[in-house]
Amino acid sequence: MNTELHEFGKGFIPSLRFLTDAYTVGYFMTSVNLFRVYFHKGQNWQPRKIGEYVFEAFDAFQGKPGIVSTTMLMDETEGLKLEENFIMGQSHAETFFGAMAGILPQSDPDPIVLKAREMAPPLQKMLLSVGNQKVSNDAGFQLAISHLTVKKWIEQNYG
Repeated sequence: MNTELHEFGKGFIPSLRFLTDAYTVGYFMTSVNLFRVYFHKGQNWQPRKIGEYVFEAFDAFQGKPGIVSTTMLMDETEGLKLEENFIMGQSHAETFFGAMAGILPQSDPDPIVLKAREMAPPLQKMLLSVGNQKVSNDAGFQLAISHLTVKKWIEQNYG
């Protein structure tokens, strides 16, 4: 993916604009909390532990040295919660997480899922042709979901 967020030879380089974007914040916070609950069994964690988990994940996401402080992250999150793009980021994170975790049925009537089902067969074929690595039966669908959600957003806004 060729965007302003990726420099050849240096990898992902998030900008302040990207890290404080309503969509990005909604997508990030939702993804991290889904990982906390589903993979780390963190639904009953104390608020302090949840905060430490989120802040550690954000520091890993933005890289060192970070350009957004944890205080700024919390302020941005609170200020963006009602914005349309924040809500879209949340929705896309849920859809992507559900596809990756195998809990989003391909029969779901969501328009993104319907389009992903159409895109999945050629993507699956492409993934299988790349090499002999093990590819799940849902890999094409999962890749299509990412193309229709977060990848699309990044390319439209940072491409």
